Amino acid sequence: MKKAPVPIVAVVILALLFLTVRVSFAEGAFGAGVRRHAQHSVFEDLPFDDGDLSYGIAYEYHDKKAYWQLGVGYAPQPGTNGVDYVVTPQLNLIVKDRVWRAGIGVLDSYVEMEDGENDWTDVYFQFLTGIHLPVFGMDFDVLAFYPFAEWGDISDFDFDDIDYGAWLTFSF
Repeated sequence: MKKAPVPIVAVVILALLFLTVRVSFAEGAFGAGVRRHAQHSVFEDLPFDDGDLSYGIAYEYHDKKAYWQLGVGYAPQPGTNGVDYVVTPQLNLIVKDRVWRAGIGVLDSYVEMEDGENDWTDVYFQFLTGIHLPVFGMDFDVLAFYPFAEWGDISDFDFDDIDYGAWLTFSF
């Protein structure tokens, strides 16, 4: 068996030490939530009608002023368009300031049709904003989401296209 060169071992050890120190200054959280979707007037590739619900879970990696949220949403039988279910992995970067939250995310939805066909949507984005409330040692966030497919579509903003949601997270 060939031994790894000393510089590679040293880099790996330094990287592990850096990650250990970095993690000790940040905190993690697990969360669960619900999202009420709107039928989007511009971004028509989304398989949601007004009032469809999706449920999500997420891991959050918190720093002092911002956090990363890695999550997945699941919508059972949304809409009346022959969709069986939708699974949406997402990554959000959220800035926090006292009770306020604002961020941007990247998403991609896997759509399973009732007839057995399935496909991924194109990657899309979302703006999110909301408020944060501490509740019995957990965190409760009420959020508004604006999904969009392309950066040029932002000028076509319509309040009817906003999704709403709530998340309950537990920090450790």
